[in-house]
Amino acid sequence: MLPTDIQTLIFSMLDSMNEYSDLPKKRGVMRIIDKTNDFVLNCLGEVLGMQTPDVDVMRFRLQTNADFIFYFRFSLEQRIRMLTLMRDAISQNTYVSRLIWLFIVNKPPLTQYPEYRCLFTNGLFCRLVCFLVPVGSLLT
Repeated sequence: MLPTDIQTLIFSMLDSMNEYSDLPKKRGVMRIIDKTNDFVLNCLGEVLGMQTPDVDVMRFRLQTNADFIFYFRFSLEQRIRMLTLMRDAISQNTYVSRLIWLFIVNKPPLTQYPEYRCLFTNGLFCRLVCFLVPVGSLLT
């Protein structure tokens, strides 16, 4: 029989290994992020009144360059409309719902793991919400 401290350490390590084996495949998570990015781009096109070819160019740039930067400004009405679309998408869009569930609601959330957190924070949904929401107002 092993001492209690060693048994506790072994069981703790087994629990940690088991937790990492239960993580979803990155490929599946990336597919959800890509579908969410498509949805966000379509919303951007609608809110900004962009023509379909312009939205497709933005989609292409996002897919070929992970360092996609926002080069536009929203009026107050556009900002409110975009935030409303993002908020409603959490409950109404399948891919956005899955994204939020995986990364925020699920226990343990995937944002707890650095490589998955990077996927989430580089996604267009997270980046755009951070761009639209003033610092500190998420908590009020």
